[in-house]
This record gives sequence, C-alpha cells and structure tokens, in this order.
Amino acid sequence: MELFLSNDNIERQIKDIKQNIVLSMNGIVSEQMNKSGIFYKKNYGVSIPRILEISKLYKPDHNIAERLWAMRIRETMMLALLIEPIENFAYRLAKKRIGEIEQLDLAEFSSMYFFSKLPYSNELCLECVFSDHVWTQITGFMIGARIKDILNEKEIISLIDRAMDLSTTTEYQLHKSISTCLSRLCRIDKHIAQIISVKIKNFKTAESAGQQYIHETVTQEINFLNPI
Repeated sequence: MELFLSNDNIERQIKDIKQNIVLSMNGIVSEQMNKSGIFYKKNYGVSIPRILEISKLYKPDHNIAERLWAMRIRETMMLALLIEPIENFAYRLAKKRIGEIEQLDLAEFSSMYFFSKLPYSNELCLECVFSDHVWTQITGFMIGARIKDILNEKEIISLIDRAMDLSTTTEYQLHKSISTCLSRLCRIDKHIAQIISVKIKNFKTAESAGQQYIHETVTQEINFLNPI
C-alpha cells in the first residue's frame, strides 16, 4: 500500500474528482465490462468522452495523479494519466505504471493518451515488447501502433522481428495488438509493407491460430492500402 503525505488542497481536489466520477457513473456499462473479463478494484463505467471532460477541469499535477493511480479504480487511473504532466515524467515511473496494467481498455487508453506522447516513447515501446510480461508486451505493441511515424528504420525492424518471435502466442489480446501494430507499420511506406508481407507469408497455413489471425488482419490492411 502506497503512503502519501496529507495535503488539504490535494484532498479537496481528490474528493471533487471522485464526486464527478460518481455523478457520471453508468452501472450497465460497468456490468458489461465485468462480463467481458475487464476487472478493476472498482469500475464506475464512466464513458471515455466524459473522463476526458472531467480531466479538463483540473490542472496538471503529479501529486494528484499519483494519488489517483494508486486508488486502482478504472476512472481514477485513466484520469491520473490525463492529469499527469508529461514533460518531466520519469522513465522508471512509466515502466512502473505499464507493469501495473492488466486491463485491455486501460492498455488502449494509456497508449493513446499518455505513453505515446512521452518524449522517450520509442525507447519505452521497444523495452515493453521485449519484456517477459504479456500485458507489458501488449501495451508496448499498442504504443508502437501509435508512434509509427517517429520510429527510425532500425526500431521498426526490431519491432517487426519481435512481433514474429511472439506470433505463436495463444494470448488473444497479444496477437491482436501485434496485428494492429504491424498493420499501422504497413502505412509508413512500400518498403516496410513489403518486409512485413514477406515475414507473414507462411502464416496463412500455419498451425498457430495467432499467426493465422495476424496474416488475415495485416493482409487485409495491405490490400486496402495497396502499397505493394
């Protein structure tokens, strides 16, 4: 359990944020998420657009963000990422937070609104995909899909090669995130699309369901873009 120094101003803002969350709760959405296997310590089912609206009511503040993240409530964790100042956010804290993600919607949300915006997002992405922790790998590929335009060729090839190494995974969310990442990388240029096309060529008839899924998804993207 994390301990925080008492601060009346922070306490007031935390209380106000929690009230906004409760007033925006949607029990039906929360129940549906639980049935889909998305579990948090507590989940109020607040919509993403509403969470974004709530975040705009507060100034960026690291101390408040830390408190919100530590609550392990779906909405407070998402708001923590939106309220956290990006400029000086330490790399070690980014790795720590990613290591605490084990929910699909939080992995998607954090990749889109926070981790992809960090000044070291490319380095973070690669470290994540080379992790041994499945959810860290998933988040890493999600970040990769978001930052394709800032990756250099060496980083792109490393990402593709790691995707190939993990392509036989039986974890659905992992081969789904790999597919999304490879599909986005295909949009960079014809050269990258050709490299990926050759890499997944034999996946169509592979025994691995993950490789078959990757082949189908990425091939559809290539055919749609028609870059080759």
